[in-house]
Amino acid sequence: MKQKILILPTYFPTKGAEIVGSMVKEQSELMQEYYDIRIVYCLPGMGLKRFIINLLIGFVYPLYKTCDDKIVSGTLCANGVYYYQSKLFSKQLNNTLKNLAYKHVVKELIKQEWAPKLIHSRTAEHTGLQALYLSRALGIPNLLTENCIFIQDENITKKKMHEYRASIEGATKVAVVSHYLKAFLLSHKFRCDPFIIGNMVNDDIFKIMIKKSNKKNINILTAAHTGYTKDWETFFKTIQYLSLNIKTDDLKVIVAVTQIYGDDSIKHLTKIAEEYNVLNYCTFKIQVPRDEMVILMQESDIFLATSINETFGIATLEAMFCGVPVVSTRNGGIEDFSTHENSILCNIGDYEALANAIIEIYEKKKTFTPETIRNSVIHKYGKEAFKMRLKKLYDETIETSNV
Repeated sequence: MKQKILILPTYFPTKGAEIVGSMVKEQSELMQEYYDIRIVYCLPGMGLKRFIINLLIGFVYPLYKTCDDKIVSGTLCANGVYYYQSKLFSKQLNNTLKNLAYKHVVKELIKQEWAPKLIHSRTAEHTGLQALYLSRALGIPNLLTENCIFIQDENITKKKMHEYRASIEGATKVAVVSHYLKAFLLSHKFRCDPFIIGNMVNDDIFKIMIKKSNKKNINILTAAHTGYTKDWETFFKTIQYLSLNIKTDDLKVIVAVTQIYGDDSIKHLTKIAEEYNVLNYCTFKIQVPRDEMVILMQESDIFLATSINETFGIATLEAMFCGVPVVSTRNGGIEDFSTHENSILCNIGDYEALANAIIEIYEKKKTFTPETIRNSVIHKYGKEAFKMRLKKLYDETIETSNV
């Protein structure tokens, strides 16, 4: 009989937002070969008015509302749950309501004879405290995978930092996606021994296009959220430098926005592009579906990343799986898989160096072979390699746990 593993994702695909959390979904589906996997995804969906009504009638109605039909679960078993949450509630009350929603769902699963042997939390920020609460309340070991540098948030408070620390240090075992993130945690004196799990690219989907059309133009792609850590100023300055120095009028730039932070963030990006007189070269694509992202990568000549920091850099790795060379800043996570066979790295903010690296590739002074690029990463980050790393981690956490 397969061991039962409960996964608490940070994000998970829902109707209308199928791309958000798709990586967690893919990884979870992959592990079904060895384990009985179930997803519990709790969302804030009930507010103050409903809470007050329930309070006045003595909490006749439960503290949660199922929304299984909203979850895009694929081949996975998944429970979607709305819980009470309000800006007018204290932080402690919001956390308590969230904890109770998770606990209630898991207890219901146990009543149905589905008792997990392991809880896998997918970051401290969103589900770390809940996983820790369940772990202690139900006596279940807790694996926490961290892929974020949370201290960069300008709104972070001492209390929030305490919660992060409690989530990470209280986990049975901690995994991180890169050496960069491991160094970050240890340099901030987190008491843990992080296992570097890396990340996974679906090599059945992200692959080299059989034949590219003969063309003189150069197609540059980036895929990123709209946050400031992506350093959009440097990105568009790089494009401007290219437009002034490259030997073609056929410069084409695709900006694939994966996640929007702020209502005016797209306008902000187009404004920067206008300021540097490169908007006419750029096509903006918003929240691109996964199948379209694969095509964009396969059709691009170069993937450009100008981030200030990346805990991993999954989009750059996906481009490499498609045989596309990467020009990137030395942003941290990418240095785990960047080699002379697949990329050129430049200093953060150095738009001239980034542009000149692209020109070198365009003028064939620096050449890359698609098959060599792909082979440089697939044996470590393809599905099979990742699956065996995660299986080892699951088994060790279950076997050595002393919760």
